[in-house]
Amino acid sequence: MALTVNYPSPVTVNGFKCRNCTEVDEAKKHIDPAHPKSGPYGVDADSDPSISATDPRKIRASEAKDQVSPGAAASPYPDPNKGRLVNMIV
Repeated sequence: MALTVNYPSPVTVNGFKCRNCTEVDEAKKHIDPAHPKSGPYGVDADSDPSISATDPRKIRASEAKDQVSPGAAASPYPDPNKGRLVNMIV
């Protein structure tokens, strides 16, 4: 049986107000304890029903998912070997 006890005053972890140990553990993983379904750094905020549609986090998350095409691994760095013959030892 798990017992949840709130702290006498909230503590701040990674910028999130935490009231108990469970919320502290979530905040250490960069998950907002007030909106845990948004995931770490709010990456799933667009699918979190507890966030309003006009919330900036929800808008940014949906815009970010629209920019990345599914199945494509986007890398900000160009391939240094593209167009160059590379010796391979077999």
